[in-house]
Amino acid sequence: MEKVKFSIIYSLAFIFVVAIFSSGLFVYQVKATTQQKLTASDPGSSDRFGDVVDVSGNYAIVGSALDDDNGKDSGSAYVYYWTGFSWKQIAKLSASDGVEGDKFGTSVAISGNTIVVGAPTKDSRYGQNAGAIYVFTKNNNDKWEQTQELISKKLSANDNFGYSVDVAGNYIVAGAYLDDDKSPDAGAIYVFSKSLTSWTEQTKLLSSDGSWGDNFGFSVAISGTTLVAGAPNHTKTGYDDWGWTTTPNSGSAYVFSLNNNVWQQTANLSASDASNYAVFGYSVDISGNNLVVGAIGDSQRGSQAGATYIFAKNRIGNWSESQKLTIPGRLSYINYGFDVSLSGNNLVVSSVYKSSSYLQTGAVYLYSNVYGTWSNNTEFVTDSSYPDAFGSSVSLGSNGVLVGTPQDLYKEQFYYGSVYYYSF
Repeated sequence: MEKVKFSIIYSLAFIFVVAIFSSGLFVYQVKATTQQKLTASDPGSSDRFGDVVDVSGNYAIVGSALDDDNGKDSGSAYVYYWTGFSWKQIAKLSASDGVEGDKFGTSVAISGNTIVVGAPTKDSRYGQNAGAIYVFTKNNNDKWEQTQELISKKLSANDNFGYSVDVAGNYIVAGAYLDDDKSPDAGAIYVFSKSLTSWTEQTKLLSSDGSWGDNFGFSVAISGTTLVAGAPNHTKTGYDDWGWTTTPNSGSAYVFSLNNNVWQQTANLSASDASNYAVFGYSVDISGNNLVVGAIGDSQRGSQAGATYIFAKNRIGNWSESQKLTIPGRLSYINYGFDVSLSGNNLVVSSVYKSSSYLQTGAVYLYSNVYGTWSNNTEFVTDSSYPDAFGSSVSLGSNGVLVGTPQDLYKEQFYYGSVYYYSF
């Protein structure tokens, strides 16, 4: 077990009341909470610990893609265990064949005894920056060990396979958002399935209307046998009352379902009020019959203020937009929807450039689903006075949320990174 180092646990114990309008409702924010700040056991300058984070049960995984253990920007990931009182670092993971520039830890995912880590700029026989993903499994001694490296013979140079990953049960999904099969940088996703103890490629998926620069696979999420992939730079086209129109970089999200062991696209989602450069699909998550899509470029509340859209699946399996979430007031360039995490009736959404007491320190918003309406009841903010990218990543656990802050300071040096834990 590696030496553990994290900051002292302390209570914020703050209670605040703010009346806001959300979907026509007054929502009063009242919260007292406990916070823990996690840092790497071996922090390094510009490691960007916390760029990505995921949690499953009593385990959490944190990416540090610019860690230099196996060469500059080779990358690493850290495993934490919930003791019942706090998070404790129990392992540091790296690729068995890691080298300079791999950026292992660009994406992370965990489900049960399986951890998946993406290294999108890993070179292979299929070309430079083709990418790879690594699978780690918890053994009988509760140690995490690398059990597989996954690549595909369908990869090409600069595909960036593994830029996004997720895992649920016996399925892994990985995005290659610069894949060129449909057209340059249109993007693709890969699905791997588990048989006994081995993972094998099941299929490669493309969007039905993919085109140049869509970046399909920039974000991915899977729940059961349904997955969603974002294409934030997709340009929506079609006819309206004025004729043929285009909405550049408005973005799309695509839903695939497993039927008779075949993954089929079942929905092509876009915002009901799609707008230019909204980049709908920048972030995605799915849980049961609900999915959420972030659109950080939406400008309803101000230039690039951002928005988040909720979609619900009806009894016959069709997805439809049920709610649009924004932050009240006129706010610009706060990128609300930068990351999202959905679990049951709880949702967290980050706004990585939101200003609180200090300029662009970031904020995270917790929502609850009550009878089909999502309402905000808590805003989490950092104690930092620096723009440290609080909210670059978020992940909901059973009774709290982890928030990545990859530009956090350490001994007055930038970009060491940290992760905040808030209970609720």
